[in-house]
Amino acid sequence: MRYARPNRTKKESAGCLFGLLTFILEMLGLIPGIYIVKFVDDTFNNSTLTQIAVFIFPFLGLVIVGFLMDCLEERIVAARHPEVSPMDEAEKYLPKEPFEKVPHFGKLFGDDQVDELIGSYSFSPYIDKKGNSSEFINLSEDKKWMQLLGSYLPLDLLCGYNENNNYLYTIDGAIIQLPKRAQKADVKDQIREFLDARGMYYKFLPSSAENVFNEISKKYGTLSRADWSRMRYEWEKNILSNKKVFRELGFQKYTPHSTKVKENQYFFERVLTANELENTALAVRRKKIPLSDYLVFEMYKNEYSVCNGIELIKLVNDSQKKEGLDFLFDCLRDVDEAYFIPAAELLKELPANLVFKKMEKNVRRAYENRDANRLAGILYLSKLMGHETEYIRKKKEEIRKGKEEELQKTIESVYDTRKYVMYMLSNSIE
Repeated sequence: MRYARPNRTKKESAGCLFGLLTFILEMLGLIPGIYIVKFVDDTFNNSTLTQIAVFIFPFLGLVIVGFLMDCLEERIVAARHPEVSPMDEAEKYLPKEPFEKVPHFGKLFGDDQVDELIGSYSFSPYIDKKGNSSEFINLSEDKKWMQLLGSYLPLDLLCGYNENNNYLYTIDGAIIQLPKRAQKADVKDQIREFLDARGMYYKFLPSSAENVFNEISKKYGTLSRADWSRMRYEWEKNILSNKKVFRELGFQKYTPHSTKVKENQYFFERVLTANELENTALAVRRKKIPLSDYLVFEMYKNEYSVCNGIELIKLVNDSQKKEGLDFLFDCLRDVDEAYFIPAAELLKELPANLVFKKMEKNVRRAYENRDANRLAGILYLSKLMGHETEYIRKKKEEIRKGKEEELQKTIESVYDTRKYVMYMLSNSIE
């Protein structure tokens, strides 16, 4: 589950005009240095001192102007993408949840529910992109729970991390106070790397987090029994659709480019707003960007951003939708993820003959590869569309025949045994 990275760089270019202004002012910065050289020459009338002054003061003037402009640029960037949120000061006075066995959610679920939710899982160390095992983070087999410093957290319900204040944030508006050892550099580095690898996460708690969660949770009932991944996806859409919150969090608006452009990676890292998706679809419909750029499943950082690809396929021309078939079948790989149901429902709307053809190919591959999760996804689609694949029909027939043969052998075995017993009894009587 991928996460927010507003202000991913503390410094960025202020544009060509700012660069030109900097150059002009640096040139003007040479002037005071030249006057100082003239003053030294007139005062001391010493060629050695004059030469030293020529090398030092004009250059010093240029460096000072450059340094001041650099500071100004930092201030401009900070104003446009604040590293400190307006909510940051207010967060200091909000209640904090202690770092218990299951922080915050332990109280919501209760001990019995917690044991039921995580009791059957085994946890293993998180492996980063370089292949290194984490010392502080373990993950459950289904990647839905994180064990951090010995405590358990549901990843779908965890939305942010503030390393400066040592907080974790949850989608229902809670702030979890991490223990002091989480402030050590190596622990912070691993938490940050883990969340970055999952895409977008919030560095400050969205001001509307609790209200949005309360509204969404009404249709899901008991939290411990709810579909957390779908709930989280809806939460993300609602949070980012609020322009005020979007600005508060310092997010950079996504503009569609070729996927080779760095800024385009937002498409694969966070849930996009309706306007951002429509702008992307417009670029695809006008063939400025090929739809295939967005149909590489492995490029998506988390299950929520995968939904961007599904939503995009909905918005392109009908003639382009068929390009998304393979991507949509990739989305059937796990019934527990947020993208599964939307992908299945969209496939149902596409031309049936094309979907059935892909279904045959994918179900055979899943069956032969013993991929139970993917097979379950295709069988769900099969039921949804009221169409049984020929491959599965044949397999069922083979299984049925096999069971019948096995049953017949069992009956014959019992019959033979009874005949033998009867024979022995009759002989003993005689």
